[in-house]
Amino acid sequence: MSDRYDPRERWRWEEEREREDQGMESEGRFARHGGDPRWGTGGLGVNSPVPHSPRSPLAPARGVGGAGVPGPYVGYGPRGYHRTDERIHEDVCERLTEHGDLDATDIEVGVTTGEVMLSGTVATRSQKRLAEDIVDGVTGVSEVHNRLRVHRPGTEPGH
Repeated sequence: MSDRYDPRERWRWEEEREREDQGMESEGRFARHGGDPRWGTGGLGVNSPVPHSPRSPLAPARGVGGAGVPGPYVGYGPRGYHRTDERIHEDVCERLTEHGDLDATDIEVGVTTGEVMLSGTVATRSQKRLAEDIVDGVTGVSEVHNRLRVHRPGTEPGH
């Protein structure tokens, strides 16, 4: 062992000390926490965004009066308000189109007084259930009638 000063030893000691200060002794430098919380993510991706309070200057603008801010009254609209079937149809079609795990090319959507009817074919049972779950999450949908059929390889569509 040499008595020469090795600058790498000082860096290792500082990194270890920093992890201890942050309570991360068992984690590597930028392990699961997505970076140093004091300095953002350090250029690394983070799985979930950090929520900001509605009054935070970093919070995105949400319109007059904080429209779209999550709270205990989400989903409670004005008395007598209901979404039109056309708006529900548009929303359902957009969400089915935008979902990456669902091929919606053979799905037909019908909306009558807030009730959505899905018909057509999908490739798998999981896509059939996924389509129903997507539609059920649309505001204004009161009922989902899932008449989708799973297209089996080697059979005619719709049979």
